[in-house]
Amino acid sequence: MGCIPSSMGSLFWLGSLHLRNNHLSGDIPLSMKNCSNLEVLDLSENGFSGSIPAWVGNFIGKFIEIFPGVGDKTYTPGLMVLVLHSNKFNGSIPLELCHLHSLQILDLGNNNLSETIPICFGNFSSMTKPSNSTSPFLSHNDHYFVWGLTDTATVVMKGLEYEYRNNLGLVAGIDLSSNKSSGGIPEELTCLHGLISLNLSKERFLRRLGT
Repeated sequence: MGCIPSSMGSLFWLGSLHLRNNHLSGDIPLSMKNCSNLEVLDLSENGFSGSIPAWVGNFIGKFIEIFPGVGDKTYTPGLMVLVLHSNKFNGSIPLELCHLHSLQILDLGNNNLSETIPICFGNFSSMTKPSNSTSPFLSHNDHYFVWGLTDTATVVMKGLEYEYRNNLGLVAGIDLSSNKSSGGIPEELTCLHGLISLNLSKERFLRRLGT
């Protein structure tokens, strides 16, 4: 078993990090909060423990200069894919994740998370309507470029793994299965009309949907 080195936080321009199934353990190092340009973060099928860091909620969209002083800017959409499936994370789901308005895939399944599902999950605006574009180059003008997602993600649905590549921009899903969530299913989730997969199986809900 190994861990993520704290020096990983020096990769300020990192846009995609896949560390799936690598026998890693321990906490996610605090230094990784500096990787604020991440669009894809996949740490699934490892042995990470502790709480899900609240600072992940700071990986939001922003304009950045490609070459400081030149003037051209690019828009980074923020975190679009967060996959922490099959680890040992515990505690509650941080409310700060609700700041990730560009999030399309959230997979926290098969951990030891407790408490209730945050009602602010209804803030995931990228999940409110289906996307109709898979183009890696969305738009540009004289001042900045806007890039889309051209990456891969592995999504677990009903125990089966699906890998999305060129059509990743069309996928929207939430997996909170096999945790220890209590309470009920927030009615706000029904506002996410773009969802193609919602997995809440093997939980401990005590109330009906929206009650």
